[in-house]
Parts: sequence; structure tokens; C-alpha cells
Amino acid sequence: MLDLLGDVLRRAKERGATAADAFLVEDRAFSAQVRLGRVDTVKHAREQHLSLRVFSGKSAAAASTSDFSRASVERLVDEAVSLARITAPDELGGLPEASELAKAVPALDLDDPTGHDLSPEDKIELARRGEAAALAVDPRITNSEGGDFADRRAHYAYAASHGFAGEYSTSSFSLSVSPVASENGSMQRDGWYHVTRKRALLDAPEQIGKIAAQRALRRLGARQVKTCEVPIVFDRDMAASLVRHIAGAVSGPSLYRGASFLLGKLGMASTHHGARDGAGVTVGTTNLYLDRGTSDPRDLIKSVKQGLYVTELIGFGVNGVTGDYSRGAVGLWIDNGELAYPVEEITIAGNLLEMFRAIEGVGTDLIFRDRTAAPTVLIGRMTVAGA
Repeated sequence: MLDLLGDVLRRAKERGATAADAFLVEDRAFSAQVRLGRVDTVKHAREQHLSLRVFSGKSAAAASTSDFSRASVERLVDEAVSLARITAPDELGGLPEASELAKAVPALDLDDPTGHDLSPEDKIELARRGEAAALAVDPRITNSEGGDFADRRAHYAYAASHGFAGEYSTSSFSLSVSPVASENGSMQRDGWYHVTRKRALLDAPEQIGKIAAQRALRRLGARQVKTCEVPIVFDRDMAASLVRHIAGAVSGPSLYRGASFLLGKLGMASTHHGARDGAGVTVGTTNLYLDRGTSDPRDLIKSVKQGLYVTELIGFGVNGVTGDYSRGAVGLWIDNGELAYPVEEITIAGNLLEMFRAIEGVGTDLIFRDRTAAPTVLIGRMTVAGA
């Protein structure tokens, strides 16, 4: 892969590009969904993709192809260089300084070479076991939106014309279950999942199914609450969404456009957390987390006399410019330090800056299931809009 990228960059320079970088990915993916014990969908895909970005002075152009034949690659380079010559210049365009490039790609043990050896039938059986475990928990689990298993193995390579070249492989395995609980004519859906780099570390399907069923059952009998201002406890997954809002606010594009509630508050050098986006470049994070605190999550809940424990957020009501925050929520009402009853059809509101200042506790329960993670977080006061 690096040899191919090296050839692409050399041809780009020969055709007149002042600088260039290229990205190549090959991946294989499998997914299967089982619903009520029957196979619903099975997908298997194998893809390869080459993206090239070239600069002609401060002007840039990008192109991509899935055809790695010599004629196709040469045409890709020629077209990208021709486009760069007629593109309007961007004074901020260009590659990072060579001194800021990594010298090597560290060995992060992201690949599981033998973990993908299961047959399709065995992978489907994992999904079936997860769903069956959820359905067996309680008679009120009456339906299912499915059990899903997926695995993916990919190899990435990147090279730049001013010195960097590196490659690495990754694996991922996931299992999820989404049961439906019903009681007295009402239905509630919830789910649970696990994602890991090593198949041997994937939680047992029975454990995932049981947790998924328990989460659906605890939502039965949900009600609204009256509008009030109370403390709010965000569970781990919901707290991670707050971390993502920080990442979006400090991203270069947001700051460049003046569309960030953290504008003028940073004073820090760029960390160059770039990510490829098709044939172009975007800003992204791949291993971002709020570190664990000192409080047991149960103690955070016990510290709240009246408040809300949030387990799901709905909608996209966050203003990245002002930090104003308003999202639909589902969760459990806290009464005298205990989880009392489920609530739904409510909205929680505040301002992100004020919310971060009002954090009163951070849990010890940090786990890594996604590229952005956080432990349980207690925010001292927010508005809950209900009945």
C-alpha cells in the first residue's frame, strides 16, 4: 500500500503539484440481524478506496477512486493536478509543517488477525443468542427489534509528499440487542451493546441481552414531570455526548467561522487532529474521553433529593455558537436519592458553558465502548420542561 501511495505522490509532483498527500483503505465488513429468532438481514462487503489531495501553491483539489489499475491511478493524478491549477487559492491551505509530522505510527494493538475466523452461521448465532436472552428475561418482553452482530477489519495507509508514510490495521466486533417491553397497552423499547477490538473480549450475548431487557423494562409506566429546575445526572453514554460538544466547539472549522461558544477562550496551538473525509480532510477525534472522577455513580444519585437521571437524549437542539442546549430526554426520576420512576416526553435545557461550570461530580465508571467516552456526570442545576 505504501509503495502505491509513493508512486501516486511522485507522479503528482512530476505533473506539477507543489505538495500532495494520499490515503488508502481496504476493508472487509460483515453484519447480520436476527429478529424473533429468524435471520432478517446478512451483509458482507469488501471495499478499497484511494484518495488523493494535491496542492498547486495555495490552491487544492481532491479526487478518489476504487480502481487501482495503473491507468485509473494515473488518470486520478492527472485530473486532480489539473483541477488544482484552476481552483481559487486558500491562504490557509497546505500540508502541516514537516517538523509537526509524526515520525512513526505506534503499535496500538488494534487488530485481531484470528478474530474474524468465525463462519457466517456462527456470527448469526451470536446475534440469535443475544436476542433470545432478552426475550427470556420477563414475560413483559413481548417483541424485539433484533439482535445484531457485526465485525470489520480494515487496513489504512497514508503518505505525504514532504516525508511521512505510515500504515496500520484495525479490527472491530460489536453485538447489540433491542427488545420491546409492553404492559397495560403501552410499549417501551431500549437496548444494549458492546464494541471491542478483540473478539475474545466481546461481552457474552446473554449478558448483553439481559441488560437490554432490563433497560426496556425499567421504562414501563413512564410519565411526564412538571417543569422545574433540578440537578441532572447524565449516565455514561449521555455524558459522552457533552464531551462531543466540546470537541465540536474547539474544532478548527468552528473557530475559523466564528461559530463556537468557546471562541476567544482557548489560546492554544492546533493539535492537528485531522481525519480523512472521502477525498477531503475534516477535523475529528478518535480517542477522546473525560477522565474518571472520584465518586461512585450510586453516590451521585444518592446526593440528589429531587432530580433526573438521563438515559437517552433525543434531537439536535444544541446551538454551537451560543452554547444554548435544549434536547428531548428520557430517564428516571430521582426522589430522595433513589431512582423512583421512569419519565419521558420532557426536555432538558441550559447553556453548555454554564452546565460545565455547574458540574458537581464525576463518576468512577469510565469504560471504553466508543471513540468518545465519559463516566457518569452530575450537573447541579438545569431546567426540565414537562407538563
